[in-house]
Amino acid sequence: MRNTPSTNPDDPPFHWSDALLLGHGAMDVTHREFVDLVAALSRAEDGRLAGLLDAFIAHTEEHFSAEDRWMVQSAFPATDCHRDEHAAVLATVHTARRKLAQGDATLCRRVVSELIRWFPAHVEQLDSALAQWLCKRQHAAVPLVLRRGVTRSAFVAPRSHAPYRPGSAEAASPGPGITLPNPGDWHGAGEPE
Repeated sequence: MRNTPSTNPDDPPFHWSDALLLGHGAMDVTHREFVDLVAALSRAEDGRLAGLLDAFIAHTEEHFSAEDRWMVQSAFPATDCHRDEHAAVLATVHTARRKLAQGDATLCRRVVSELIRWFPAHVEQLDSALAQWLCKRQHAAVPLVLRRGVTRSAFVAPRSHAPYRPGSAEAASPGPGITLPNPGDWHGAGEPE
């Protein structure tokens, strides 16, 4: 077991940025907490991973549950796709936690690296649509978001950051797109091959 922080040297620095603002207060607060927890995990030494991952799991279960409730209550058209992505991420994180409890931090570190790449695209593609939908339904207008120090190109997700699609070729390959391990492709007792 190593005692060095889990940040992959190829990962961009991960921290809160106004590029992630959506104009929905509750969602923006939750997203900032999510970013802070992932950033802490990316810097954590082995001895702190379990506690931080447990805090991240608790936060993420509530975070995704709140978004799922908002989608159902407002009859959001893309509810199923959005909820499926949440479920896939949680399943992967829970598998990483089980492996960590067995003394193997490798999957946890890989998942943290993938979350760093996945989250901005998820916000830009799925959560932004939900935030606009909710604001339209509640206020009959889309949110006006003022982002400090952010240019248009800074918050447009690159093409290589496609949403995670369980069971897709992109999910199983290390190529472009999100490469979170796909639990549906694992064999045996929930362990990757």
